[in-house]
Amino acid sequence: MTRIPEHRYLDPLDAIWLHALAQMGLEVRRSSEVFAALGEGRLLHIGETPTLDDDDCLAQLLVHEVCHSLIEGPDSLDKADWGIDSSQPGAIEHEWAALRLQAALLRPWGLEAMLAPTTEHRAYYFRHLHSPLGGEGNEGDARQRRVIAWAQTGLHRSRHSPWAPHLTRALEVTATIARCVSDYGAATYCPGGQTSLWSRFSRRSEVSEELVFRFESKDTRAPVER
Repeated sequence: MTRIPEHRYLDPLDAIWLHALAQMGLEVRRSSEVFAALGEGRLLHIGETPTLDDDDCLAQLLVHEVCHSLIEGPDSLDKADWGIDSSQPGAIEHEWAALRLQAALLRPWGLEAMLAPTTEHRAYYFRHLHSPLGGEGNEGDARQRRVIAWAQTGLHRSRHSPWAPHLTRALEVTATIARCVSDYGAATYCPGGQTSLWSRFSRRSEVSEELVFRFESKDTRAPVER
């Protein structure tokens, strides 16, 4: 008799971020036809694992898409590709803003390298990683001032519905798992001679013990470094 499995294994980070996006009102489906695309009915299509690079992971892709939604605002959840027309020259500024916001959200948890973008915009992300919301001396550039302002607005939105408290909680749990993997000594283990993505977790996230949570409503919290 053929056994019919009643359960399916799901990677812990996949489970965390799929649940987080569901709480934000988004449904995620894997596809072999796209890398990442938001369609009708708040349906977010993400490339299936075989179509991704070895250093891609579902959590990283979902974090970046959430950043796009934060930049574009709550109405963007009901628009194709967050309302961004990639054929327009100004579309790159929306990408830059999402990258800056991604860095600002991940750094307090030590996840900025582990969940870094892997697209052609990766260089921009790391160039502004340490001062994603300004302060690196390029505020005289009108385009970068605009991008920074959008990223700051996105960070403010992250503390409110539909993103809060789900985004912060998902980041917190992700950092906790990454710390456990590191403490166990498994962060550097990877078959085939490659370096595990878990090794990119920063122990600087120990500062999370010094983070305070600012409650702006009974269901909203965001990490703030002292």
